[in-house]
Amino acid sequence: MRPRVATWLYTQPDISGQIRRLRTKADGVGSAAIPAGQRATDASLRARLTTALDRNKQLADENARLRRQLARALGDQRSARTRSGNDPQS
Repeated sequence: MRPRVATWLYTQPDISGQIRRLRTKADGVGSAAIPAGQRATDASLRARLTTALDRNKQLADENARLRRQLARALGDQRSARTRSGNDPQS
């Protein structure tokens, strides 16, 4: 697992809570185990993680698109100032 993904996992309250519960259970320190009917299955956790990672990818793509859009707008603005002789760097 890449460090960024691991860090991101711990920022997700439900996933982080599940990790803590599993660690406690593995250490044998938990007070009571989660009843089987309330326990998340590996498949459901995998599906939630896949969904979260897909959403993260969508947001990263949108962020990149917005950065390009901003850079283009700032470039256009600078070009307009240069053409009109109002370039503050001259």
